Parts: sequence; C-alpha cells; structure tokens
Amino acid sequence: MAGLCEGGNEPTGSLKASKAIIIIIIIIIIIIIIIIIHTCYVLGLIVGTSTETLGHVLGFCRKTELLRNNGHHKARTGIADVLKRRGWGVYEEIHCVSSLDSNRRADIVAIHRTQSKGIVLDPTIRFERDALQAHHVDEEKKSIYESCSPYLRVRQLSTLTGAVFSGRDACVLDRHDVATTKKARSVSAGFVRRYGVEPAEHRKTSLYDFHVGLNGKMVPFGGFLLPVSYGAEGIATSHLHTRQHCSLFDVSHMMQTEVRGRDRLSFLESITTADLINMADNTAVLTVFTDPITGGILDDLIVTKTTLGYYHLVSNASRRNHDQKLMKEAQAAWRSRGKDVELRFVDPDEQALLALQGPAFQRVLQPLTDVDLAHLYFMESTLATVAGVPRCRVTRCGYTGEDGVEISLPADQAVHVAEALLASDAAPVKTAGLGARDSLRLEAGMCLYGNDIDHTTTPVEAGLSWVVAKRRRTTADFPGASVIIDQLRNGPGRKRVGLRSKGPSARSGAAVHAMTDTTDEDIVGYVTSGCPSPSLGGNIAMGYVRSELAKVGTKVLLKVRDKRVEATVCKLPFVPSKYYVFRTRRTRLDAALVTDSHKFTARRTRVLRIRRTRLDTATATDSPKFTARRTQILWTRHARLTTATVTDSPKFTARRTQVLWTRRARLRQDLKAD
Repeated sequence: MAGLCEGGNEPTGSLKASKAIIIIIIIIIIIIIIIIIHTCYVLGLIVGTSTETLGHVLGFCRKTELLRNNGHHKARTGIADVLKRRGWGVYEEIHCVSSLDSNRRADIVAIHRTQSKGIVLDPTIRFERDALQAHHVDEEKKSIYESCSPYLRVRQLSTLTGAVFSGRDACVLDRHDVATTKKARSVSAGFVRRYGVEPAEHRKTSLYDFHVGLNGKMVPFGGFLLPVSYGAEGIATSHLHTRQHCSLFDVSHMMQTEVRGRDRLSFLESITTADLINMADNTAVLTVFTDPITGGILDDLIVTKTTLGYYHLVSNASRRNHDQKLMKEAQAAWRSRGKDVELRFVDPDEQALLALQGPAFQRVLQPLTDVDLAHLYFMESTLATVAGVPRCRVTRCGYTGEDGVEISLPADQAVHVAEALLASDAAPVKTAGLGARDSLRLEAGMCLYGNDIDHTTTPVEAGLSWVVAKRRRTTADFPGASVIIDQLRNGPGRKRVGLRSKGPSARSGAAVHAMTDTTDEDIVGYVTSGCPSPSLGGNIAMGYVRSELAKVGTKVLLKVRDKRVEATVCKLPFVPSKYYVFRTRRTRLDAALVTDSHKFTARRTRVLRIRRTRLDTATATDSPKFTARRTQILWTRHARLTTATVTDSPKFTARRTQVLWTRRARLRQDLKAD
C-alpha cells in the first residue's frame, strides 16, 4: 500500500513542475515582448520611424485607418510646407488625426523630429517656440529645457506648459474634446487608455434636455454636448429644410463677452482689425484677433456696438480659454497705463444663444416680437421682447448664408422661446444640428476656425481681407499689421479657394496636386473642409492652393483615399447668400430717387463729398504697383461724383436721376451675379 501511495505521488509532482516551467516561460516571453516594444518606442522617437510603423507597434493601425477612411487624416506635406516656409524647423512626417469636432480639432498628433528641431503640440500651439512663448516660460527655464536630450524634451515641455501628452511616444491628446462618431470615439478611447488621460467632462447647454427630448444625437463639440442631428432625419434633409423654410439652431456654446469702460473702443481696436470708430450704434461687424508676429488669425468674432455703453462679443467656443486669456492680458496692460476697461465673460448657464435661419424666419419671428424686422437689416442689432421674454438681443446675421437672426436671451427662458418658435403656424420650423450647420456654412463659403483658418493663416490668405478695415490699413496699428499689409500690397503665396468635384468627396486633409503631377510629389495645397452638397448635388470643398493656381476654372487633382479625383477651382460662395442687404440697398436708392428733386437737401451733397474724399484717399493709398485699370476706374468715379456735386442744386436735372437708376440696375445685376 505504501509503494502504491509513493507511485501515485510521482506524476503529481512532475505535473506541478511542468506547470511552473510553463508559467516561467510565459513570463519570460512577456518580458521580452515588453522590452522589444519599449525599444521600438525609443527608436521611433529618436531616429524618426514612420508613423505607419509606429502604428503597427502600438497596435493602432486599424484604428488609424478608420480615421483616415473617414477623412480625418491631415496632409502631412501640406503642414510640412507651412512649417518650412515659416522657418519653424524641418519635419520628416507629420500625421494629424482629427475627430469630427472640427471647430476644436481635438487632434491626436504623432510627431517625428529631424535632429530634435521641434515638437508639435495641439493645433493652437503647434511649435516649441509658440508653446514656450504662450505660457510665458522665463529664460532660465528655457535654458534648462533646451539643455535636455531629445527624449526628455517632451516631458520637460509638459512640465513647463502643462500640456498633457506622453513623453515616450511624443503624442498629444487634447483633453477638451473627444471624437464624435462611434468609430472615432473608440479610437480616442484607445488613446485615453494608452496614455492614462481622461477627457474633461463636457458641459451641457440650457437646452440639453430639450434636445434629448427631440431624439437629438448628442456629441461633444467645443467642450459642450450638442446635437449633430435629430431622430431619423438625416443631415441632408435638415440642410434642405433650412434652405427652403426655417430651422432653429442651439449655439449657446459660443462665448459671449461684454466689454465696458471709458476706453473700451480703443481697447478693442488694439486687439482686432475692425474700425469701431466709424461703426454706427446697434450695428455689428465680423473681425479677427491676429498674431502680432505672424499676422495669423487667432480667432474670428462678431463685435456689436450697443447703445447701452458696452460692446457685445460672440466668439468661438473652442477658443474660449485662449480668447479669455488674450483679453485679460490686454486688459491688464491697459489698466497698468491708467485706462478704464471692464470685461464680463457671460456664462452659458446665464445667457443662451439661438439662431433662427432660413427664408421664412421673418414670418415666424415677427408675430412673437415687438420689433419691426422689416427695418432690421443685415448685421444690425437691437433689444427686443421675444415670445414674452424682454431684453433679448436680436442680431440679423447667421452662419448658413440664409437670412436669419441670432437671439441672445436668458438661459432659463431658452426652452420657452425655442418651443414658441417651433410651434409657429406661419411656416414649418424644425430643429437642426451641427451636421446641417457645417454643410450650410460650407455652401456659403464661410470659414470654420481650426479647419479653414487658424494661427498659421492670415486674413489675406483666407480671402478675408475685408475684415481689415480701410482706416486700420492706413494707421497700421493692429497686431501683425506689417505682415498683413505687405500681403495686401504684394499678394499672398497661397489663397483659399472653392473646389468642385465628382466621385468620392474630399475631406479635410486631402492633398491637392497639380494636373501635371504624375508622381504625387507636387503638392500645391490641401483641403480644409469638404462634403457632398445637398443643395447642388455634387461634391464641394474649400482649401488652400498656390496663388498662381487660384484662378477660377483651374483644374487640379485631389488625393482621396489613394485615388486621384479631378476638381475645378470655383468662386466662393458655392450657393449665393440671401442676406437682407439687397432690400437695404434698394430701399436706400428708392429714397434717393424721391429726394432728388428741386428740394434736394444738403444731406445728399454731404454724402457725395464724403464719398469723393474716400475715393481721393483710395487713389492716394494705392501702391506703386497698382495697375492703370484701377486708377482709371477711381478717377472715373471721382469725375462722376464731382459732376453730381455740382449739379446738386435747385435746378437738379434728369441726369442725376438717370445715374441713380443706372446704379440701381447695376446693384441688382451684381447681387444676382453673387
């Protein structure tokens, strides 16, 4: 029996030994794999392993491909060209993978350095130099940073600036936004797990529950949860409803600011390009914050001059922190000189913002307000009672190309006003989300910050020269004036253009090639926004190309999913805008025709003389390279106005009436052509 027992224990001991050996072998294999992966990380960082290889090592190839297939793969050569041209250093490869939140561009950026010349941060602070300057890092800390090895620079920069990223892989994850589709969201979640970074909690607007009750598909956007669409209704359907009838948008995420104080006008002019001195009361203007060194656009915003002793500003939600910092720093500088400037950043929980857009908006809103909308013209603003809610600021503007208004109102009354608008019997009103808003603004040729404009693009390059007021061009006292005025005189190296194509739609980041390029090496630009156009039936896109290729009708090639798609450069906007400007001009001309009589007042003469003075100034400020054609046009207008001034008398002839009718006809033709 004892022998039987001993013989029975022997196999059990061998089995345990075998299991132990297997476990040890598995542990050794795991350790070897970890060492190999760690070695690949270091090699990828130091010698510049390609992003594709790094993706394979990290196991993110499939996820990266998902994003690329969704059109969120930024053209690396397009960015590299910008970096090289601006002298920020040489980069072998830059891959920028974005979420659908294009307003913020919550980018996960993989960087590869050449000779440790730089590191790319998030879209708003792409370069080492920008990061250190933006966070006011002193010279002592800069020297410590510059003495670090290339491997440690990443972590050192994180310590100095507070940026959130992994030093091992030199990747940046923007905390403020995550992806907005299921595929993209899973990718962002993967990176969050990989880097141990939790995204910041997104805020809710005062209409959040209202959207959820209407089956709104809520997604993160600019730090807020907003609807991208509603129920089973697609984006294209919502888009067309806005063009044909009227839609209601929740834009409460936008940053609203009030600027008060005795020196508020000069303060705002010191940080923007607008001419606020010549602004009439209760009017609004689109302007930009510009970089003092490069002239790049730091943000675009609408400034409204009120009669209540303050300016009302509306700027992008994604730039909230940046804009607040910029204005606070400027305020501190002005106060140190004894100036009087007060800033009030309005919290979205306190003040909401609704946009009612579409050709039928006036029929819907007029019964609910005490203001005559027929006399509220484009970019004019007033205080009104809307659906029984007093002191709502109604501004005739929008982001769709359609006629409409934006209503700033108390947040606790937003649901009430929204329900009243949707219940209108005057015209069918529906809610619309971010998806329709994006396709509408693209058809209207409007820029989206983070896509079509950012701190690397100037107003001239973006086709927004008109936001730089004529008086400000003369005084040249706005940030980045030297760069911008030089581009106004000599032209930029690249321009924003519209693109029409067929086949697969080009998305943000698609490379633009010359028609003669057969090797895919001659990249002449890149697409910044693109989508199928519900109104036109084809594909539309905006992007930047070399100035010599920006002429309307030029043929180019777009690289879409490794396919070459032919596109044509076209005039912007794709769909003519329908603002209330035409009726304004027609009304004014009608009034001019009525007053052109024997009782013609000095008012008309004074207006003509002002116009004459402006033309004289324009002629004087035209650069030496200004062509004879323009000069001839100016002198012709000058002569006409001189004649008009002479003939403005009690014996006013039919000649003046004929000129006015001619101008009226020309304006109609121009507006139709636009």
